[in-house]
Amino acid sequence: MVALARDVVARGAVNPEFLPVEQQHTPGGELLDRLTPQLARRREQEAADTVVCHGDLCLPNIILDPGTLDVSGFIDLGRLGLADRYADLALLLTNARETWKAEEQGRAADMAFAERYGIDLDHDRLRFYLHLDPLTWG
Repeated sequence: MVALARDVVARGAVNPEFLPVEQQHTPGGELLDRLTPQLARRREQEAADTVVCHGDLCLPNIILDPGTLDVSGFIDLGRLGLADRYADLALLLTNARETWKAEEQGRAADMAFAERYGIDLDHDRLRFYLHLDPLTWG
């Protein structure tokens, strides 16, 4: 993801609409520079926890069985590959939060997901991938 982000930033192709609102007027190079001090730590985490990732795991890309509401498939697999699970979790949880009316509901949903998934959420790690991902779409 970092190599892709560097390429997108170097081409000046960052789409500001994909960025968090508070970052939409910040140059892509500056945004990438903010993430750079974390790269060594994130690479260590990825090496210790590499999984198959969707690459764009958001609710519209998940197919549910209408009878059971179980996950029955995924679409848009163009970015499928090996990565840190937090690359997918950051997108999934952020996208899911858009369905909740109150911040409290979103936090409760995140905690319920993490409990069923069997992890304690690392919010700094989520934030890193949430800020890196928009720099890769250009």
